[in-house]
Order: sequence, then C-alpha cells, then structure tokens
Amino acid sequence: MPGKLTKLFSTPHFTIREDAHWIAFLTFTNCERKAKTRLDKYGIENYLPFMTVHSTDDGKPAKKLQLMSTIFARCDLRDYPSLYNHQNCICRQPNHAGDRQKQVMLVMESCWQIEQLSELFDVERVKSSTPPGTPCQVSGGPLSGSTGYCDETQTFFFLPLPEMGAYAKISLKGKITLSA
Repeated sequence: MPGKLTKLFSTPHFTIREDAHWIAFLTFTNCERKAKTRLDKYGIENYLPFMTVHSTDDGKPAKKLQLMSTIFARCDLRDYPSLYNHQNCICRQPNHAGDRQKQVMLVMESCWQIEQLSELFDVERVKSSTPPGTPCQVSGGPLSGSTGYCDETQTFFFLPLPEMGAYAKISLKGKITLSA
C-alpha cells in the first residue's frame, strides 16, 4: 500500500492554464523575498521554493531558499510590461514563456517535492547523470511504496524527482525498511 507522501507526489502540484504561463524569473542577488512581495502586491501567482533545515543551533527548524536568485511566477507578460525593473527586483531576460513552460514546471515540481520532504527528513537535492545507487523500494514509513535508489550501506535513499537527473537524497533513520 503506497504511503501518504507517495500518493501526494503522484498528482502534479502545479497546473497549466491557457491565459498565463509559468516562468522562471531571475532576481537581483539576495532579493528573492522582495521580488515575491512585489509579485504578491501585483496579484501575480508565484512560487518561491524553500526547504526546512532541521540542524540549527537553537534546535528549531529554519527555512532556507532552494534556488538562489530565482522565483517562479504565472502571468502573461503582456499584462505586466514594467515587471522587469529594479524596484520589483526582477532582471530582464528573454521571453521564453510558451516553449519552456513544461521544463519550468518540472523544476517547480522537484522543488515542491523537496520542500514537502524536508519537513519530515534531512534532505538535499543532488544531480546525477547515472542512478546514484542500487534500485530499491521503501517498504515502511511515510515513504512506503516509493521506488528509487539506495547506497551500499542503506544510509541514504535517492528519490527520483520529476526534473531530469535530479534526486532527493534522504537520510534514512529508524523505521524505514527497504526491500530490493
């Protein structure tokens, strides 16, 4: 029986609409949160991917940006001709809305999955052109039913992400059992 997270990840979180496209915007350095505030002010749907970091000095989890100088937004750029400016913290870039929307959405899905996983596990995003271990399936715990790869010592489980060559490297602890 698939686990809760396996079911959650089986349905895409982001959807396509005809009137607006998902676009990856470059922001000025360290201005991602400001860009989000500005996009929110304009009423533009956006996504700024964070992840939970559990090992902080005070013991409380902290939120960390997953991607530097990047924010995702769904809009029709013709409706917002002055979006690229210093006040909005968004850099000018080539228009690629229509032809790259699917690629942008795959990266967003990967980020969203990392964000969800990071609330429960110590996780990091890794890129690899070859599978990073032995094929296996999680048979217990919240990742039950998930297929991926595990290292030789079964210390880490690598969950394939929608983005090509990207994996969530999850530190295995306690109650998770693997079956080859």
